[in-house]
Amino acid sequence: MQCIACHTEFHLLTDMGRQFKLSGFTMSADETDLPPLAFMFEPSFTRTQSGHDGGAAPGFGNNNNYAMDQISIFYAGRLFGPYASKWFGADTSAFLNKIGIFSQTTYDGVAKTWSWDNTELRYADVGTITDHAATYGFYLNNNPTLQDPWNSTPAWGFPFSGSKLAPTPAASTLIDGTLAGQVGELGVYAMIDSSFYVDVGGYRTLGTRFQRAVGVDPSGETQIAGLAPYWRIAYTKPVGDATWELGAFGLAA
Repeated sequence: MQCIACHTEFHLLTDMGRQFKLSGFTMSADETDLPPLAFMFEPSFTRTQSGHDGGAAPGFGNNNNYAMDQISIFYAGRLFGPYASKWFGADTSAFLNKIGIFSQTTYDGVAKTWSWDNTELRYADVGTITDHAATYGFYLNNNPTLQDPWNSTPAWGFPFSGSKLAPTPAASTLIDGTLAGQVGELGVYAMIDSSFYVDVGGYRTLGTRFQRAVGVDPSGETQIAGLAPYWRIAYTKPVGDATWELGAFGLAA
């Protein structure tokens, strides 16, 4: 399918994109045996009003720098791709095909390091909750708000990209990307009658040995003491040719 089937623009999702995410990335037309891989390259040229004494970053000049900001490899779809029925048989694959994954591995062209990036494992199913149709599931992820079905929260929100060689504002809330890749969460969510969305879970800091194993440097990071509850509620409604959503999210750390 073309990108615009699921995205209105970079990151932001259409109704089809939201359904794909709510269903745990498991929707498939079963028309290919190729794994669900994708690649992203993000080159840049950075010029600032004043140069940076000593270089904008190690290995870069004072100004007018070209860089490959990042290269990302994505695997997004059923956990076992199109192979579950071939490897495990029809009965087992019926369950396994309800488990999906969004996995992003990224090369940072400025720091010159590989690490895991936005990663989420989901189990999703459909059923009823007090006679109301529902899509529900469980997830594990490594970045607060990554699971949002609108991709409008900090893990995906504006600005969608920026220079890694130019000064940027340092102030931000804890939930605004500060914990990305450093934490793990177990959560549960439900979309009821295609209108009401609720999501609750809890984050905790991952061990330093594990962080180093996945390419994250834990030196000087902000660590969560104990468990940090996360919540997200929303109401959505089609209005004419558009879809409106009103909601709230938060993290208590």
